[in-house]
Amino acid sequence: MHESIPWLPMVARILMAIFCGAAIGIEREWARKGAGLRTMILISMGATLYMAVSELLGIHAKVPYDGSRIASQVVVGVGFIGGGAIIVGRGRVFGLTTAATIWVTAAIGLIIGLGYPFFGLLVTGIVLAILILLRWVEQRFIPHRAIKPDLMEDDDRA
Repeated sequence: MHESIPWLPMVARILMAIFCGAAIGIEREWARKGAGLRTMILISMGATLYMAVSELLGIHAKVPYDGSRIASQVVVGVGFIGGGAIIVGRGRVFGLTTAATIWVTAAIGLIIGLGYPFFGLLVTGIVLAILILLRWVEQRFIPHRAIKPDLMEDDDRA
């Protein structure tokens, strides 16, 4: 093992990413969405790993290194995953909330990977509040959200 690699902090970041991804994934499972527990854990953990790789490359680089390059590619790559969650049919768009959840879960993973696990935990709580509380508000106060005769009428079914 290489002595200059901060193993314990890296493991702690991965564990926090798994926890945050699992929290969001459990909510998605509860809401019966296709992108659920395993997906959100893997997205959060993957983003954390990429950020950790970026940090390690910076530690070991023999030349000036820009660590933000890997993070920017994670954003683009996750955009493709989110794009796959969006379905257009019956004159409506489905999956936008799932795509946005995938995107923000990756951002949580990046911030944890950068070394701010408690900020990632805070944002996870905010995301859960948005997903849970605003679903409740929508169903009670926005009439077209309350009646869903067909499962595919859910705007974020993916």
